Amino acid sequence: MEIHPDTAAKYGIGEGDWVIIESPYGHVRMKAELFDGIAPDVVNAQFAWWFPEAGPPDYQWRQSNINLLFPDSGFDPDTGSEPIKGFMCRIRREEA
Repeated sequence: MEIHPDTAAKYGIGEGDWVIIESPYGHVRMKAELFDGIAPDVVNAQFAWWFPEAGPPDYQWRQSNINLLFPDSGFDPDTGSEPIKGFMCRIRREEA
């Protein structure tokens, strides 16, 4: 997930740290990438991440798929796509 360096510092997050991103609907775990080209009040996370090293059957996709942060009612019933491009969330550095 991309995060502005000032915001990362505010939350004690460093480059490559594991971060928990959460909403009222769920949470995911992603690594931080500090990026000063993003607004300080925004984080950016791509969808469909998984852990190939975890192996089948599910490659632990439930740990990192950003779609888990959205309500089921937000998905298009025909395509399954998520039309929301922004959503309120909380972030925190994952404790070791």
